Amino acid sequence: MYIKHITDSSGKYPLFTVSNDLNDDHSCAVPLMPPGEVPVANHNTNLNNDLRWYLEKYLDMPIESYTNHAQDILTALENWGA
Repeated sequence: MYIKHITDSSGKYPLFTVSNDLNDDHSCAVPLMPPGEVPVANHNTNLNNDLRWYLEKYLDMPIESYTNHAQDILTALENWGA
């Protein structure tokens, strides 16, 4: 399985499909907003910046005081892929 970028997208956001190598099946093309434009609820930031913090800092030392921020990032990530 792989994700393919559709180069000829005339919309606001780039288009992607998910394809299956085994049977040449693929999904419909869907637009994907850049992570820098995906807001993280309750914080004045975006998924692009906060995902880096989550992966590089929070997961190494998941301090309880940062739990809400981490959950907001996960929610933004889920909403981005929905």
